[in-house]
Amino acid sequence: MLFLVCKIIHVIGNVLWLGGGAAAAFSFVLLGREDPKVRLAAAQALRKIMLRLVSPGMNLSLGAGLIMLLTYWSDLYAKAPWMHAKLTVGLI
Repeated sequence: MLFLVCKIIHVIGNVLWLGGGAAAAFSFVLLGREDPKVRLAAAQALRKIMLRLVSPGMNLSLGAGLIMLLTYWSDLYAKAPWMHAKLTVGLI
């Protein structure tokens, strides 16, 4: 049960983190065509949204991922080559 809850929280955190970052990038591309005053106001509003969505999403994803990793290391992840690759890329 803990594994399922952590996996759901991990996926929700990833969606908030990566989806929010992608949405911000697309929004800033669209803002490039606007007036400087509109661009500044929209950028400030986007910053507030990103601080409320992206940062907590990253924390949720990291926390739930670490709980799954530490709890199920010997049973599930110790022999999985993809996990070693994921940890290596994450540390780099």
